[in-house]
Amino acid sequence: NQKTRCLIGVAIGVAGLLFSRHYSGSGAELIHSHGANVTFSFGAYYMLRLCRLPRIEIRRVNAAYALFGVSAQEAAQALGLYPGTFDPIDFAANTAGIAIAWAVDAWVSKRFATMADQEAS
Repeated sequence: NQKTRCLIGVAIGVAGLLFSRHYSGSGAELIHSHGANVTFSFGAYYMLRLCRLPRIEIRRVNAAYALFGVSAQEAAQALGLYPGTFDPIDFAANTAGIAIAWAVDAWVSKRFATMADQEAS
């Protein structure tokens, strides 16, 4: 069901955050600086799917809410209102994380709908 899929999406986001903080292999600097943004945004998309915000069941509205939230956090960093290091590339990393989550959500939802149709017939 959708709630389970969303919880899995949040768990993937959290696992990605933990991985990005402890990764020490090739490209570690890139993973440390932008991987956390990608995975946090991915998890934020699914976390919002669990909320009961207006029209949140529409994927593009959910993606817009998530993008607004993570972009506001980046803007607050730029203004010195939120701790952390501002990097304008983080806006692209956040957008990528949300786009990946949106695409995965659409694909998984379609896949489950197809499986349900096959079981019904």
